[in-house]
Amino acid sequence: MKKSHCLFLIPTIILLLFSHSAPLHAQDAASWIRKLYAPKTDTISLIFLGDIMMHGSQLISAKTENGYNYLHCFEPIAPRLKGASLSMANIETTFAGPPYTGYPIFSSPDILVDHLKESGFGLLFTANNHICDLGKKGLERSLNLFDSIGVLHTGTFRSLEERNQRYPLLVNLNGIRIAILNYSYGTNGFTVPSPFIVNLIDTTLIAADILRAQRRVPDFIIAYMHWGQEYQLRPNARQEILTNFMIDKGVDIVIGAHPHVPQGMEVRHHAHGEIKNVIVYSLGNVISNQPFPHTQIGLLAEIKLIKNGLYKAITSFDWEWIVTEPRREPGGRKFYVLPLDQSTQSSASITIQPDGTPLPSVRVRTDTLSGKTIRYTLY
Repeated sequence: MKKSHCLFLIPTIILLLFSHSAPLHAQDAASWIRKLYAPKTDTISLIFLGDIMMHGSQLISAKTENGYNYLHCFEPIAPRLKGASLSMANIETTFAGPPYTGYPIFSSPDILVDHLKESGFGLLFTANNHICDLGKKGLERSLNLFDSIGVLHTGTFRSLEERNQRYPLLVNLNGIRIAILNYSYGTNGFTVPSPFIVNLIDTTLIAADILRAQRRVPDFIIAYMHWGQEYQLRPNARQEILTNFMIDKGVDIVIGAHPHVPQGMEVRHHAHGEIKNVIVYSLGNVISNQPFPHTQIGLLAEIKLIKNGLYKAITSFDWEWIVTEPRREPGGRKFYVLPLDQSTQSSASITIQPDGTPLPSVRVRTDTLSGKTIRYTLY
């Protein structure tokens, strides 16, 4: 037998040997062979952040002689966002035009979207409880604005026809195809004006959407959920049930927002040790003026993916604290989103050692019985 033929048979022989000792799924087998016989290519990096909020005091802070300026808010984290293949967050406001308003009915200046894009945000999630705050005008102007500026968005649609054409959102990054889903628990009691559609959490709908996504043959499926109980540091049972439901149906990564505080995280592994799923129940706020405990801290989560031939994997999951910090400056108060080590203040909503109560502590628990599941619990 020729030497080249022998080399070709080696992976097959290894698979046959493995099949008698431990059953492997196709992806597991491809992963195992890939690690042995091929060098890895470059990974792509995805950055996830939580809720971008614009309260009345933030409108006042951003006002200039010529309009509004939000660039300074995100400047401290902009290099990190721009360094990723795609950075994304939930946009918790509408763009219905003037008059601009904060809580409880949000409408922000259009320039905010320009400055988000310039700061590195490439995808905005719109399925949230404030998207219908200003009815049809808010929905229509917001979607038109995102499209005109060239910012990806998903979760809300002008019609069922548009939803069928544009959902699930499919992005291709360095040859890696990612299907992205987005749902909200509700719209604060506002009726979604016809013919607009806001994706609401419904297991029948989600299951059908996951199936539609799978038919487009993505390498990974991500679900970004607007859910949970506000200001609670731990996910509720409903969040955990929905997470398991979506993962069982084929979702690889589940990211959450809406509680306005960070919640626990979870990493589940394949039997052979590689990451199978990443779950972040709530990323907390990106920026806000909420005064409640832990509302001015949030999580920046980074997930790296790889694909080479049959092999595809989540190669790493990392996270760090970010802080919304209002600073008194000449001309008035300014809001900044900072890495934790650049923050200087402590308050009821930003509790940083040693000046105040500690930040929510993170307790890590490894459950070896469920395939190296690692839980990060905040308390």
